[in-house]
Amino acid sequence: MQIENSFIFPKLSTFVDYCTMYLDASGDHGLPPPYGKSRTAWYSIAGMIMTPEQDSKAKDFTVRILKKYISNEMKLEYPSKYELHYVDLLHGNNIYEKLESCEKKKMADELFDYLLELKPVIVAISINKLKFKEKYGDDALDIKSLAIRSLLDKFSMYMEEHNMIGMAVWDEEAHKNDIKLREDFKKIRQSGVKITGYYYQPTRNSKLENILNTILFCPSDVSPGIQCVDFIVHSIWNHREKNKSNRYDQIEPLWICDEYAANKDTVFPK
Repeated sequence: MQIENSFIFPKLSTFVDYCTMYLDASGDHGLPPPYGKSRTAWYSIAGMIMTPEQDSKAKDFTVRILKKYISNEMKLEYPSKYELHYVDLLHGNNIYEKLESCEKKKMADELFDYLLELKPVIVAISINKLKFKEKYGDDALDIKSLAIRSLLDKFSMYMEEHNMIGMAVWDEEAHKNDIKLREDFKKIRQSGVKITGYYYQPTRNSKLENILNTILFCPSDVSPGIQCVDFIVHSIWNHREKNKSNRYDQIEPLWICDEYAANKDTVFPK
């Protein structure tokens, strides 16, 4: 889809393309002992960037695969859980509770194979929470805020590279009451996405001009994009947290399916 709106976005040429980045996180953003009570070492956020055409195809696929594997009985029993959800599928929860192990694996295989066929662009950051706290001490920023800034910056750079505008969408149920997230986005609009300080003055500090509006929140059960990125981010987190890398290795082509490949999968601190 091309939009003619160069007077709104003066840095762009007359015709621009549009895309959406769907966001999801895995692992909690609390600190592990001795600084907190979190039981996880890593916090991961992933973004899946899709064109409107890819969005439409993902919607059709989501309808087909759920209809193929989930009975009407389970759909009626768990109407609010009738969606693709990787953890529920792995553990046989909610609409997946009557699937046999072989069926759960087959369903996951089909979804990951389809993502490779669809070829969205994925970006991500995984933060080692203990190393982060030990390195920055009391000056450590909020882990979730840092991760979101990184993903939005990656998204903005991707769109600048490809002469695009777009929106970022996150799961409404998980984040609709997150006031700090909204405040952070306002601050980025005012002062830039980079965290500056006396010892760090970046040469580039985008105010995310290519991202329309603010972060939008959407119920995951009506968003195929949010449902699909859920599988991506859990694959990344399982790779970091549990050293289970079969799905992470499977999605490797999606990191490089576009010529703009810099910093797509970030580990922090290095």
